[in-house]
Amino acid sequence: MESAISRKTGAGRLSRTLAAGAAALFLVAWGVSRPSSLVAAQSAQEFGVPWLTQEEYEIGEGVSGGGAAAFSLISAVRVLEGGERILVVEAAHMRVTIWRPDGSLVREVGGPGAGPGEFSGPLFAEIHTGGFHTRDAQRYTSFSGDGELIGSTPFPPAGLRFDGHRLLPQALLADGSFLVVARVPPTAQAGFGGGEPVESVPVLHLRGEDDQWELAPIAKLDIRNRDLVLMPEGLRSPGGIPFGQLYGDHDLTWYDPEAGSVVLLRRNLGGGEVELLEIAAGGDTLWHRRLSPPTVRFGADRVAAAIDATTQSLGASLADLGVSEDAVREALEDELYIPDPMPGATRMHGTTAGEIWFRGYQRQDSLAVWYAASRDGIGLRQVLLPPGFRPMDASDSHVWGVRRGELGVEYVVGRRLVPPAEADPPR
Repeated sequence: MESAISRKTGAGRLSRTLAAGAAALFLVAWGVSRPSSLVAAQSAQEFGVPWLTQEEYEIGEGVSGGGAAAFSLISAVRVLEGGERILVVEAAHMRVTIWRPDGSLVREVGGPGAGPGEFSGPLFAEIHTGGFHTRDAQRYTSFSGDGELIGSTPFPPAGLRFDGHRLLPQALLADGSFLVVARVPPTAQAGFGGGEPVESVPVLHLRGEDDQWELAPIAKLDIRNRDLVLMPEGLRSPGGIPFGQLYGDHDLTWYDPEAGSVVLLRRNLGGGEVELLEIAAGGDTLWHRRLSPPTVRFGADRVAAAIDATTQSLGASLADLGVSEDAVREALEDELYIPDPMPGATRMHGTTAGEIWFRGYQRQDSLAVWYAASRDGIGLRQVLLPPGFRPMDASDSHVWGVRRGELGVEYVVGRRLVPPAEADPPR
């Protein structure tokens, strides 16, 4: 088939915004723990010039496309076979497509439905030995690396509860057990209905045999400042208007079904400091480290702009809710959580290359600063990326993700990782 790629060589040259000796430095305190140990010797190390990237691959049909590469609402991009194949998951189309980096389609699987190999959203995917599996609203489905259906595993029974809360599956492990987390609605988290606010929820290892289920807590997630429930004057709904806190510092997580572990990123340590921990299904801490990215403080103008954007996002629904823009804006001003300094991370995910990537609020010129921490508890680097590019996975040579083009059209993009020694000098 005809390739849906534009390979970048001359145009879109390597970002040249930083001189080799002018990159911002930051101190990083790191340590490695033995299993089950949360105590580690700390040391500090300076990191100089970041890695840059160059767009090399682009898969997408553009505004006039209607084929397999006409992407919509991409929920995951994952690297298969060391970067020889790229997995794209779309919530809108309820499908998974597999591509070669040159833009040729290997296979399309899925579609909406409840039959074998079909999906009912939301839809996500993770890599396992020999292929990948998807997670939708009702089950896990396993595929080989070329998209052949292997089988499916239903979610644990919906009636299972922990402290009265439903359980949300997060990872299917190789032995058939699950990592799950208790699902707490925003109203319960905020303490509506007379209950105490819920400040933490457990990550649990769930094992079942012969309809007997065993739940073992392995980690505790801080969910304070995660949810926001607005009660503006005149609101007709007694349950309020639920939002996520725009600048929350609750814990972030990434689940690795292959390793049978969860990686936590704690963001509420103060001073913009963050901590990464990887915890196995048995409860042992495999490694952990604390990092201190440069601190960022928000001015009143940025907070005001965020409040305006959030208010406008409600749009025509304001009339149905019985509230005015001024009432919503006032409620946001009262309830919005603004830490000072800002949390050291805003999002995180793991990669095929064995790193945990997270982004802070920092910018170097116009580029977003990402941090890539090795899961051996030692390696660390900075990677600068265009702000319009959202990374989702990385091999040893490329970072893959999504870029929005004209009219919000999504493209799957592979950017070559360029070590500082190979970067072009600034002009």
